[in-house]
Amino acid sequence: MPAAWEYLLFAGELHVGLKDLESKRFDYSLGHRVIGQALPGEAEASAYLTAAFAEGQRIASDVNRWMSQEAQDKAFGLPGEPGDRELITHLAGRLLEVYESLIDWSIDLRSARPPAHMFRLFELASRFMQASIGSFESFVETLVEETDRASAALARQDGEPLRLTVDYVMTVEPEVMKEFDKEKRKVKRRRRKEASWF
Repeated sequence: MPAAWEYLLFAGELHVGLKDLESKRFDYSLGHRVIGQALPGEAEASAYLTAAFAEGQRIASDVNRWMSQEAQDKAFGLPGEPGDRELITHLAGRLLEVYESLIDWSIDLRSARPPAHMFRLFELASRFMQASIGSFESFVETLVEETDRASAALARQDGEPLRLTVDYVMTVEPEVMKEFDKEKRKVKRRRRKEASWF
């Protein structure tokens, strides 16, 4: 096997997987919507948002699970030990599922049909995963570049241990969060104003 084959396999699986999801990536980036759930009242819309954010937390916990040191040690092997081909492929597949879930989560929120005064709130909420989606794509691109570079270096210098570090960080763009909080306050003010009429 070539030097660093485990990382070459992992990077290759992720790269090919992203290519396979390219149509969905284009849909997402072009603002694609599906026929989303109708949410006629504010109570239903608020509950839907709460459930969506809970699902977002679950997706984030999946990232932590599949990127954990324990998962990496099992897949890539401890120092001096070979990796497990099937586990590496499985790990890449799980991370691609997480990435696809981020896109689906965003399109789902974008497609929901809340009351008119909450439409912008949902639109802003649908952007919460935007930075994490872009970050994953950058992670794969950087991983491919770094793995190729490290593999070439190892081919020239036998016996040198390989340590490859490429981070993937899930985050929300501060401006999106700021705009969401502002819109949320606006919706609450409207609710209080309407209540005062009764």
